[in-house]
Amino acid sequence: MSLTLKLLLLLLVFSHHADSGSIVKFLPGFEGPLPFELETGYIGVGEEEELQLFYYFIKSENNPQEDPLLIWMTGGPGCSSVNGFLYEIGPLTIKIEAYDGNIPSLVPTTYSWTKLANILFLDQPVGSGFSYKRTPITDKSSDTLEVVRVHEFLRKWLDKHPEFFSNPFYVAGDSYSGKIVPALVQKISEENYRCCKPPINLQGYVLGNPVTNIVEELNNRIPYAHGMALISDELYEAMKKICKGNYVFGASRNTECLKLIEKFHKCTDNIHVYNILLSYCDMTSPDCLTYKFLLLSYWANDKRVQDALQVNKGSIEEWVRCSGTILYNKNMNSSLPYHINNSNQGYRSLIYNKLIRLARNRILAIEDEDGLIQRGDVAIGNTATTYFTKLFQSTRQPTEDYVQVFDGFQKRVTDEMNTELTRPVTEDEVRHAIFDIGPDRAPGPDGITGAFYQQFWPDIKEEILSEITLIFQRGAFQGPTNHTNICLIPKPDVPKSMSDFRPIALCNVSYKIISKILVGRLKKVLPGIISNTQAAFIPGRHIMDNVIIAHEMLHSLKRRKRWAKSYMTVKTDISKAYDRMEWQFIKDTMMQMGFNDTWIGWIMMCVETVTFSTLVNGVPTGTIIPHRGIRQGDPLSPYIFILCAEVLSHLFTRAAASKQLKGMKISHTGPTVNHLLFADDALFFCHAHQLSCTTILRLLSEYERVSGQAINLSKSAITFGAKVRDDIKSRLRHILNIHNDGGCGKYLGLPESIGRKKKEIFQSVLDKVKQRTRSWSHRYLSEAGREVLLKTVALALPVYTMNCFKLPKGTCAELNTIIANDWWSKGSDKRSVHWFSWKRMGLPKKEGGLGFRDIENFNLALLGKQVHRLFTNPSSLVAQLLKGRYFPATNIMEAGNGSKPSYIWRSLLDGRELVKKGLRCLVGDGANIRAFQDNWLDTHPPRSPRPISDIPTNIQLVKDLMLRGTNRWNMELLSQTIHAADVQEILKLPVSSSQLHDLIGWNYTKDGMYTVRSGYWLSTHLPDQIPIPPPSRNQHINEAIWKLQTAPKLRHFCWRIISQAMPIGSILQRRGIAQSIQCRRCGDADETPDHLFFGCEYAKQIWEDVGMAWVIRDSHGFYKEAGSGIGTSCTTVLEAELQALLMAVIYAWSKGYERIIFEGDNITVYNLVTGEDLQFGLFNRLSEIRHWLNKFREADIRWVHRESNKFAGYTRTYANKMTFATVKGGGHTAEYKPNESFIMFQRWISGQPL
Repeated sequence: MSLTLKLLLLLLVFSHHADSGSIVKFLPGFEGPLPFELETGYIGVGEEEELQLFYYFIKSENNPQEDPLLIWMTGGPGCSSVNGFLYEIGPLTIKIEAYDGNIPSLVPTTYSWTKLANILFLDQPVGSGFSYKRTPITDKSSDTLEVVRVHEFLRKWLDKHPEFFSNPFYVAGDSYSGKIVPALVQKISEENYRCCKPPINLQGYVLGNPVTNIVEELNNRIPYAHGMALISDELYEAMKKICKGNYVFGASRNTECLKLIEKFHKCTDNIHVYNILLSYCDMTSPDCLTYKFLLLSYWANDKRVQDALQVNKGSIEEWVRCSGTILYNKNMNSSLPYHINNSNQGYRSLIYNKLIRLARNRILAIEDEDGLIQRGDVAIGNTATTYFTKLFQSTRQPTEDYVQVFDGFQKRVTDEMNTELTRPVTEDEVRHAIFDIGPDRAPGPDGITGAFYQQFWPDIKEEILSEITLIFQRGAFQGPTNHTNICLIPKPDVPKSMSDFRPIALCNVSYKIISKILVGRLKKVLPGIISNTQAAFIPGRHIMDNVIIAHEMLHSLKRRKRWAKSYMTVKTDISKAYDRMEWQFIKDTMMQMGFNDTWIGWIMMCVETVTFSTLVNGVPTGTIIPHRGIRQGDPLSPYIFILCAEVLSHLFTRAAASKQLKGMKISHTGPTVNHLLFADDALFFCHAHQLSCTTILRLLSEYERVSGQAINLSKSAITFGAKVRDDIKSRLRHILNIHNDGGCGKYLGLPESIGRKKKEIFQSVLDKVKQRTRSWSHRYLSEAGREVLLKTVALALPVYTMNCFKLPKGTCAELNTIIANDWWSKGSDKRSVHWFSWKRMGLPKKEGGLGFRDIENFNLALLGKQVHRLFTNPSSLVAQLLKGRYFPATNIMEAGNGSKPSYIWRSLLDGRELVKKGLRCLVGDGANIRAFQDNWLDTHPPRSPRPISDIPTNIQLVKDLMLRGTNRWNMELLSQTIHAADVQEILKLPVSSSQLHDLIGWNYTKDGMYTVRSGYWLSTHLPDQIPIPPPSRNQHINEAIWKLQTAPKLRHFCWRIISQAMPIGSILQRRGIAQSIQCRRCGDADETPDHLFFGCEYAKQIWEDVGMAWVIRDSHGFYKEAGSGIGTSCTTVLEAELQALLMAVIYAWSKGYERIIFEGDNITVYNLVTGEDLQFGLFNRLSEIRHWLNKFREADIRWVHRESNKFAGYTRTYANKMTFATVKGGGHTAEYKPNESFIMFQRWISGQPL
């Protein structure tokens, strides 16, 4: 080729580079030069580059050389990317003002993603924005074609901007591009591997409000509209019934459905498509949301703008924001498969949907107390302020009843308790209170979360301690510490009035510290001052105590003749229990209980100094000064409530003592119970007689008047004994004014009674688990993620029920099946291979399983917990009641079924059998342990020793096996009466020389206390069980797998490999699934796990090949070129690093570089090459490196931090044929108030939790 021709070709190349992009320094509508670097231009794609794609490129305002590069595609299809530039994530936006004929103004934004990344806005497909085709457009574009064309654009753009090859690269977009972006990510990944060098440094993708599956999303409009109260319940139910969920395809053949869809459109046509909170409006009105698009059209069609942007003249007739005339084939049904593939490849993704979350949390309208509908934040805020001001207004009047309430009330707080309660605050108390607050719980009005106090505790503790000490000394808060925001949580799906919201108080953390200190002190004295009929929030008491007692009492009403004829139960519901509590009543209650003035002052300081603002759509509104009520969300409130509820307990106890109220006593020796409390849930038991009902009504009325509490009669219920006459029932209902029947409902979330059809009763447990697992079916989860969900959610759902009820075997088996199917099928409805039995999966991980709990054994372990509590706390009310009913002369370990036992008692007996197997008597003096009946040998499980022949009559207790007067074993007697093996077990037992009492404890924990974990282990490892065949590997390998410092999903992959739980030829043949087991890769051997992963030639190549890579930059740090290669097999990382250095040195010399510095992140390599360190075995390799270094005019080697060498690391990863790498993004922090999507992107791109 002649020199002239070469020069012409070179000039042509340079002219093409010069015309591809133009720097824009000024934009019409913006005053002054642009505060960022903007480049615009065209890139030709397709045959002969007939498709000219227009782009806007904005360099990062932070660090363009290292910050990520992001390509943004606006949805449509056919919408210009200027939408993203000026309205979504760009540094400028159009000022919203009435159009006066002048060019619309541009103003800077504070939320531009260009503060974190370089962004390439692309107009695609051709025909959108300023992109055009040189010849008339006659052929259709499509989803799949656009993926190819955008990839071609990207490669060509990067070829012209090679300095950005090393930057972390992300693909981004919104709306319809949600289908294109994931496919493009997969395309880039495939082409990186297949052909294109240097590779694009692809890291992940970002999508806002993306389309995934058009059919599903269009069908979901109807339930969404119903949930947002845009259509009526009647229309929604009719559409569900007639259209059967198909509102898109097939509807045209269903005329009734078509009519309903027309009605739906009439309901929604006047609602704004971009924001359902607004009505549809005319774009030409400045008040309309879409007026900004009209201004954008004026701006983009202005000749001065197009000249500034270097738009090719005559390329388009008119710029339109979104073109509806583009010929386009939407040939991708769903982008879900691409999401799954990209996730498998390790690419990161950020997918967010702001508008839906905003709409769901937003209050659109509210009905005030006059029945008028109030709209708008101001009107809603005023309604809320009026409502809460009235709610928190005291209604207490001094009456005679108020004095009588405390008659006979005994002081319970001792001087020692008061001294402990009011002692000076210590640093440990403050620290414990701070770290007991959830770090990410919603903050109060000051906006500071618990995480701040916890993270900076060493720096701020002196100031915090000083301030808290001063507050306790003065008995008063400083500043707005006790100001609180009320967050409105809707009870029904569509709340209509303020009473439909639950007010949750968001207190400042500075206040919560004080509150938690008071709670920590109060909890220590509560067991001694609160009656045993109250089970809530008291250390040592449990919600299951009340459930068991209530079930036993109700069972007697149904099944036992004496109680069925003449007793009844009243279940009450207290309306606004916290909000109506009178402050003076709180104070007087504490005085009557014996708290001193200092303590009462601290409590009332927390209660009486509070002020509120209501959060209306995120904005604090109004100021409310309450005169009664305690806060839901204040750690102190539950404890104040149960102190006050003690007055109600006192009233009923006093009435029973004066014979005005007859409680229920279900056994001769058991306690009489007339009331049962769990916070604001109350059950009252009494004789089905007029006097008892009149007394209950009077006591509740007295308590209401003094406390402010109000009984909600419409939600209260009465359960009569099964044989109470109907006329008596009617009369007593009339007296109490309660007309709801109980007994078949729930108490504290569990069935009040259990009949014969147990499977039907517990069907709700199955339904909950099914519903929850189905909700995961559309999520792609790794095996590690699915394991976490199944264990923490699906397996946790039945736990509350299984604490006191034994589930039927069929229910347990079905629950196991649901969880097993979800695990093996990964949430899909398709059948899949279960590689192991569920029993094998239930083994601990160190034994080769995955630690999934078998439901039936787990149920027994939970029941065992309740049995152990009853055994170790015999003085509790529930233990006394069960003892009187079932085992008056013995303990629970020796109890029988009893007469007409309840289902809960029979369930506890099943749990008891497990506990008995794990209990062991600890020998002290041996005086209370039966030698051949009690389990006292430390075996698995514990047992008694085996006699050689008949048990001698002179040996009854363990002390009889000892030398008289000592704690030493009588060896002669042991050898004569007990098997030799058991004698050795006895001699292993440590016996104290002092005369200690015998103890009994759980043998499978260090402290001797039963735990559900240890109980479950015992239930699955009893010697009499059929053993589960162990996996073909030892325990050390199992433990090593789960201790690997790698991603959890890779640990699961390793487990599947060594467990042979994969579709490999030999395994499939063993299961009768595959005929041929020949390796499909090499065809030379059978496909076994060892061959597939290690023996196959393709596998060997992966293991043996060593990826070598290098990057060359100029003296300013700008990228010049990069290279990679495959080295020979190495036995150490150091050998591979030295080989990579040698290849890079030879490559640089061959390229003609004369002065060069080699940088690497291995300090050992640096020390060896520079001679600061020696290794005999590497002498030849080091000599060769030094030989090539001497060929340069000037060469040096330096050590750099790994972060400085990250691109070489990525290139090396590519060279090693791996498709993912980890490169940290920039952690840019700016001092401005960004919008929500910017915050998400900022956190995500820098690796922070969202």
